[in-house]
Amino acid sequence: MRTIGAFRDLTGQRFGRLIVIEQAGHDDYGKILWRCKCDCGNERIALGRHLRNGRCQSCGCLNLDVKREKAKHHGLTSDERRLYSCWKSMISRCFNPNSHSYNDYGGRGIKVCKEWADKETGFPTFVKWAKEHGYKESLTIDRIDFNGDYRPENCRWTDWVTQANNRRKPEKVRNQYGVWPYRHIFPAPPDRRPPEGEEGDADCG
Repeated sequence: MRTIGAFRDLTGQRFGRLIVIEQAGHDDYGKILWRCKCDCGNERIALGRHLRNGRCQSCGCLNLDVKREKAKHHGLTSDERRLYSCWKSMISRCFNPNSHSYNDYGGRGIKVCKEWADKETGFPTFVKWAKEHGYKESLTIDRIDFNGDYRPENCRWTDWVTQANNRRKPEKVRNQYGVWPYRHIFPAPPDRRPPEGEEGDADCG
């Protein structure tokens, strides 16, 4: 940010979904207005302080997206809300390069089938499949072929022990005590969580 006295040039800076293009005159109180381009393609005029304090982050599309997201959850049962979270996570790790799991999924070419990935009908179709194929709150989605895509014939609902044993496995595991041959995960008490750091599909809640 370049500062000339009290003037702060915001040109080229990003605030949320907005990138500042240029100055756009002054408001009635003499404050500088800035013309901004939103990621969705629209433009918006905003005060610098509203950009800096986060009050203005888009042309208005961000609020609409938040409302749409809330509307999707309206009227859903607790199981359907959990399935929605599972579905969103599945889509994200396969198609969003910014997802922390993308390298293990989309980065390896793993995709979600068209019938589940469709923006309008994908979630209802996924819910219908889940309810007809053994979904329970205690289970997580698992790909039978862990190198294959998310599609009905390659997915099932399993407990975490089954899933932990059905994943890409390193030949050896390194920890503070040395390097050891990899071992399968065997049943453990319910309060034990599956080990982290290996690929799995358990992000479903």
